[in-house]
Amino acid sequence: MDTGSSDGVDARIESFLRDWHHSPDLLFSIHPVDGSFLIWVVEWLDEFHPGSFRQAQVSFATRIPSAFPSW
Repeated sequence: MDTGSSDGVDARIESFLRDWHHSPDLLFSIHPVDGSFLIWVVEWLDEFHPGSFRQAQVSFATRIPSAFPSW
């Protein structure tokens, strides 16, 4: 097997993992009363730095009214 292509794949995987760990996560829910679609952004949930700790921060991002029919 060619080590050059193996190194390229490893570098791409490391890049994807770094981007994944530095990107915010999203939480979704549907409001049970009016069917609104609610979205929150969660930062630092899966941040990976050995020896350091960051408190996860949750911020309300958006509300899409009447996105789903209410029961």
